Amino acid sequence: MIDSLRAVLIGNGRVATSLGRAWESRGLTIGAFCNRSCQIPEGFSTRDAACLEDCSQLPNDINIALIAVSDDAISGILDQIPSGVFRIHFSGSLADPANGAVIWPVQSVQAHAPETVSTIPLVITAQNSEDLEYGRAIASWISSTVIPLEESNRQRTHLAAVFASNFSNHLFALAQEFCEEAGVPWELMQPLVSVASQRALDGESAKHQTGPAIRNDQKVIEAHLDSLKDKPDLAILYRILTESIQSHHPQTH
Repeated sequence: MIDSLRAVLIGNGRVATSLGRAWESRGLTIGAFCNRSCQIPEGFSTRDAACLEDCSQLPNDINIALIAVSDDAISGILDQIPSGVFRIHFSGSLADPANGAVIWPVQSVQAHAPETVSTIPLVITAQNSEDLEYGRAIASWISSTVIPLEESNRQRTHLAAVFASNFSNHLFALAQEFCEEAGVPWELMQPLVSVASQRALDGESAKHQTGPAIRNDQKVIEAHLDSLKDKPDLAILYRILTESIQSHHPQTH
């Protein structure tokens, strides 16, 4: 089937370049590129494909659209794609498109790194079983792990990924700032982080929750909040996380 497809790649960021090049390396023909610079992104083997600024002007032989743009831009792009073109976008949170599918990488995609794509799990969702199977085949060309889900479960899983990766990474960054302010090397925290990370990988984080919040150690909590009096936004974050821990472990306080 891949030999019969001609795709337009919309966007030129890290998702577009890495996933697009991964598909190209497996034999998918990129017949057109659509992006603001109206150029073929770096690293693609094809150099004679059409370059467009307006996705409504696709060549007639294009039958699949790979829409790798920001979530805010996806809806407008979908409206420009001719009805006979199978549409794929890569957002974890937006709805499944009509006549198309969502292929969501459950990992941050590195820029210009198509060789890493095969190890990234891909979630596939679509409005009907026919589109799901078609999209699943396309996803399977570039990844060894393709997971079909319902749209609502994909969106829920995307929320889980934000908590597991984006939010936790931000908290690590804040902890590193605190260590730097205290003149303490971050290496001091690494055994602690390693243990917490292993418990997360084992799926047992709730079971091993520790700290002043779960112990309801109010004197420690107030001392921490006092140390954050010059950082009111972080004090609010501390209170919210403390209350969240306590509400998830009501039996401990």
